[in-house]
Amino acid sequence: MKSKDLVYYLSLIVMIFGLNSLLHAQGKGAIYGTVLDATGPLPGVSIKLVGTNTGTITDQSGKFFLDNIPTGEQTFEFSFIGYSKVTKSALITEESNIELGTIHLDENATELESVIITSQYLPSQVRALGLQQKNLTIGNVIAADQVGKLPDRNAAEALQRVPGVSITRYRGEGQMAIVRGTPMEWNSMMINGSRLPAGSTYSGGTRSTGLDVFPSELIEYATVTKALTPDMEGDAIGGSINLQTRKVADDFGLNINLGAGYNEKGDQPGYNFAGIFQKRFLDGKLGVIASASSWSRGVTQDNQIINYNYMVEEAPTYSINNMELRQYRGQRVTTGGYLATDYKINERNHIYINGTFNRMSEDYQTRQYTFHFDDNAAEMLTRRNAANTDLFGGEIEGEHHLGKGWKLDWKGSYYETGSLMGTPLNNEYMEYGLPFTYFRQNGVTYGGRSSDGYKYLAMDSPNGIGDPSYRILPHNEIPLNPDHMNLNMILLVGVEGREADQNYQFNLENQLHDKFKLKFGGKHRRKEHQMITGQAVYLSMAGIGIPDATVYPLSSFNTETLPQKNQFLKEMGAPYGKNLLPHITMNELDRTAAWIGSKDAQGSFIDLTDTDNLLLANTYARENVSAAYIMGEWQLNNKLLFVGGIRYENTFIQMDGYEMNNDGNLKAVSPSNTYHSLLPMAHLKYAANEQTNLRFAYTRTFARPNFSQLNPSTSTNMGANGLPTVSGGNMNLNPTYAHNIDLMGEYFFQDIGLVSAGVFFKQLNDVIYTNASQRMVDGTLTTFYRPENSNSGWLAGLELVFSKRLTFLPGFASRFGIDMNYTYTASEIEIPVSEDELVYEPLKNQPKHLYNASLYYEHNGLMLRLAANYKGAFISEYRLEAGANHYQWYDKMFMLDASGSYAINNRIQMYAEVNNLTNAPLVYYHGTPDRPEEVEYYGIRGQIGLRYNL
Repeated sequence: MKSKDLVYYLSLIVMIFGLNSLLHAQGKGAIYGTVLDATGPLPGVSIKLVGTNTGTITDQSGKFFLDNIPTGEQTFEFSFIGYSKVTKSALITEESNIELGTIHLDENATELESVIITSQYLPSQVRALGLQQKNLTIGNVIAADQVGKLPDRNAAEALQRVPGVSITRYRGEGQMAIVRGTPMEWNSMMINGSRLPAGSTYSGGTRSTGLDVFPSELIEYATVTKALTPDMEGDAIGGSINLQTRKVADDFGLNINLGAGYNEKGDQPGYNFAGIFQKRFLDGKLGVIASASSWSRGVTQDNQIINYNYMVEEAPTYSINNMELRQYRGQRVTTGGYLATDYKINERNHIYINGTFNRMSEDYQTRQYTFHFDDNAAEMLTRRNAANTDLFGGEIEGEHHLGKGWKLDWKGSYYETGSLMGTPLNNEYMEYGLPFTYFRQNGVTYGGRSSDGYKYLAMDSPNGIGDPSYRILPHNEIPLNPDHMNLNMILLVGVEGREADQNYQFNLENQLHDKFKLKFGGKHRRKEHQMITGQAVYLSMAGIGIPDATVYPLSSFNTETLPQKNQFLKEMGAPYGKNLLPHITMNELDRTAAWIGSKDAQGSFIDLTDTDNLLLANTYARENVSAAYIMGEWQLNNKLLFVGGIRYENTFIQMDGYEMNNDGNLKAVSPSNTYHSLLPMAHLKYAANEQTNLRFAYTRTFARPNFSQLNPSTSTNMGANGLPTVSGGNMNLNPTYAHNIDLMGEYFFQDIGLVSAGVFFKQLNDVIYTNASQRMVDGTLTTFYRPENSNSGWLAGLELVFSKRLTFLPGFASRFGIDMNYTYTASEIEIPVSEDELVYEPLKNQPKHLYNASLYYEHNGLMLRLAANYKGAFISEYRLEAGANHYQWYDKMFMLDASGSYAINNRIQMYAEVNNLTNAPLVYYHGTPDRPEEVEYYGIRGQIGLRYNL
């Protein structure tokens, strides 16, 4: 921590206790305590001063503090849906702090029939629904134990069960979360209210945060807020996802989870460990919680990619240029650690400190075969992907009841995400990287061609000769031969990303009277973003026809058979076995990184490394955001609550980069930009009765441009049509803004459950798109790509939720329960194709249909669950130059998971989990579902284990 930051915090603490002494001397009385049910702390319990609107709710630890209570004998009512109400009376005197102790709520015997005590799932559902019911905003809450009863091993996969949330997948696992079909960078990912940085190499310079690095065991609650209030960061058009880490309970606790896993496709084992310890010391004043987890699993993917000639002028549009077959095989290990402490100075003042470190490491081997139909050649690629992604940081925060109803909370936090792809290298261009080796065999002819000499799918062929879309074969007339498959190129590639956020914030609130609460505060964030790419390129002289150059055939290297060769793409009938030559070993691959710098290799390879392009690809940014807000909660009558206010955010960003002048020389530049965002927000919550809420919200939110879109540098490459392309950023981009309207109705069942329906609409302005323009440069037609702001767009949708234990059915059937949700989303944005032409398209990555459905059974310690997740098709890439028939689409996906557990006693539980029971593939298609571009299978994975709770 810097010295000026330390001074800031010391000054703040002095001010807090000074105000505390001044205000508390004139204050009224207060009460505090904890609310429990039969299974532990109960968050979201309503505490009301009888006869008034003065009240509060318990926090996630079940604790409450209610200040500014008039003196005299007062009665307080404690209520929570599905539980019997409790009243407590206390004599309030001036300046008193009355401890009510522990308040026990009992489940309503006529409704729950004590099932909460024996249920594994219901207690967490109770808590999540309770928090959702009391929430001021429109959103959803899932609790830690809810996540634990589903086969979800990271935060992203847990969130896909929330209405309106979909996820992207990497290596078959959930990675990024998408709320209501908006682009990933339009959603804010938070940890305890602080935005998570996005420095992963997989984020590609976007503001998207990969959640696969965050183990689900570290989460106590995950809240998805879809309509913001002014005290929340406004950079969230889709919604805000807040991961709340665990807090210390009053009781000693020790939880241990041990599991063993298996991946069917790769025949690979795995393991899972998680442990949580918590205890209070110093007569309960000091609490400590520590947790650690590690999850190792083997991953194998079989992949097929088809590349069409849609941008090659001399070739028919739907002819196939080449086909790639890839196998990814390796190990992923996710580890996480969390340490938190809280100190109760007195009943009015608390300090909280926590820190976390999480790492997702992976080491993959990629073996690829490419069949070049138009070039009559075949290629083999062997590479490793060794990478680490780290997320670490911590917080210090305070909560202070100052007297006269004033409450102050403050926080300072630092979080950093860093990733490194590569291992140490001794290379003149880069300090780390990974070797890619390309072997090529020329003169490979292919059959199965159409009458015009090109390869097609049968549906696209002029004379019907071609392959069906489900079984595309190379039909090579000359076999692949290790004596003719020669080393053609070596690449050394390394990527390093880093993003760090420092946050400072405070909130001050006061219940000015029993019908109005005032709240205001501020926040400042300092962000650093860096993405560095290294790449060295070495091309074989023999490969480009230089006489007498040394040839290195595959047969001269140590090789190994493709793992599970005869099972490769078994879902397609495993038809490729005869073409799957052995690859060089991983030891041989690693040796090429050093060998390429030897005199022997330098005499046989040409160094084509473009150092200018490497500099142009790197980004370094500094961003400062200062925000302030004011809001109020106004109880208009006993049923109608108005929450509204305004938020202001000032953003300054500066980026370092390079631009190329007219002489072809690089010049360092550091452009900057400042913009201001004023964000009004208003909510109405109508509580028709204790079980029914009607909610309406109007909010204005925004999304900042991605760093990759702001990069002042430009890079030049060759396009698919053989003509040059120039890509660059635009520092003058405006943020995308949205006016949002939400309407939601909720009914909470007395015996725990929910039915809700809602609609939403977003009017979008300044949506960012990639503009393509062409002009002649030195006699060559050149295409320029640059991000620009379009005019407008909209997004609208519908959400339906039903969650209920079927207690109204007789006997055996009453032990079942259902959780279902469905989301329909539609959108349209304007995209200029030229100065005179606009096209109107849906947002990318926005499926029209999403649904989750779970059926569970619970009785006498046995819990069984079957969970389905469906995501509809959506556009993943616009191809405006080629036309809508050539857009890339992500095909619909249906996944089925199962889990089960059995409580041996109240401390030990066995469990089993299985993912992807239907072996659902990831599929991208070209314009229409029967024209595949990419098909990828992950297989089925699962694990069994034991949980121990003390």
